[in-house]
Amino acid sequence: MRQIIYFSTASDRQDAIVIAGIVAQSRQHNLLDGITGLLVAGCHRYLQVIEWPDVAISRLTARLRCDDLHPGTTILHSVLSADRRHRV
Repeated sequence: MRQIIYFSTASDRQDAIVIAGIVAQSRQHNLLDGITGLLVAGCHRYLQVIEWPDVAISRLTARLRCDDLHPGTTILHSVLSADRRHRV
């Protein structure tokens, strides 16, 4: 498993409806790639912990790079781990 923790700045308003949409879309994509994680959002910032099998790394990083909702993404932590820590 690979785990990353990153933060980014929201590109637009950030309310409960916007965040619910992000979560719904992420769950769809992440289910296909075996990705789990945790999202914290507030004050126009996102902090996310993501875990996935290494085979899904290229699809995930490509989505993050192209995502207009996450400009200025900064990876704070990246590590390989033996097992999954989050099952969201």
